Amino acid sequence: MVQRNGWLIALWVIGGVLLAAGGFLLTQTVVGSGRDVVPVMVLPVVFGALAPWLVGVGLAAIVGAVFVKASQR
Repeated sequence: MVQRNGWLIALWVIGGVLLAAGGFLLTQTVVGSGRDVVPVMVLPVVFGALAPWLVGVGLAAIVGAVFVKASQR
């Protein structure tokens, strides 16, 4: 019977979620008019600042999970 490592599964899930969230934030654009000028200006800047970090940390988590899996064999 195969024993599953819960921490390794969590690392895969967290890495995937961070990578997907970063990709999602990279694609977001907010278009507004009139009174929502502030959210239109602020949100793209926040998304643009966070997205590369989320993608980088997600990729690092996935690469780390691959190395952990490889070291267990």
